[in-house]
Amino acid sequence: MLLIQQIVNGLMLGSVYVTVAAAIAASLAVVRFTFRDLRARHGDSTAHAIPLVSSLGFLLVLESLVRIGRGLRAIAENPDAAGILGVDTNRAAPVVFMLTGLLCGLAGSLLAVNCGEVSPQMGEDIGSKAIAGMAVGGLGSLWGAVAGDVVIGLIEMPTIHFVGADTVQATVWGALLLTLLIRPQGLFGRNVTSKGKL
Repeated sequence: MLLIQQIVNGLMLGSVYVTVAAAIAASLAVVRFTFRDLRARHGDSTAHAIPLVSSLGFLLVLESLVRIGRGLRAIAENPDAAGILGVDTNRAAPVVFMLTGLLCGLAGSLLAVNCGEVSPQMGEDIGSKAIAGMAVGGLGSLWGAVAGDVVIGLIEMPTIHFVGADTVQATVWGALLLTLLIRPQGLFGRNVTSKGKL
């Protein structure tokens, strides 16, 4: 459990680095397209107005992207409350599926390049292990899914090295079964009991 906590802390620290890098990249993009490019095209006659207006344009674009993200998190936490607070749940679903398709297409392309072949079943093994990792970590918990997949990877690699690749599936699903017997909600999941309406 201590190892999992250290891994999660490392991932959180890594997310800080990614956030800082993204902020620097966004700032450099603003400089490139507002101050340098526009000034080169239009000269100094509107030196103050064009960078100011274009910076505000970048601000609106970035804010729109961050509302989308917060809205999706709100819907994931509580769809009813998100709807009351003004999040359009009907518009959020296409965004989620579009981003999912984008990421799946990218992942499939990279996997095909790595494997050297394309087939409809090439992602089944990885997908099944990812589902097992999500269940081990706790369904409904983002960090639980990350930690669960790390646990599955830590189980998988020694199994392949010491026993053989033929027993990987049995080891992975055995770990899932053991987790469900000991802690059905997963490592980081919460035991939520729903109350029916009277």
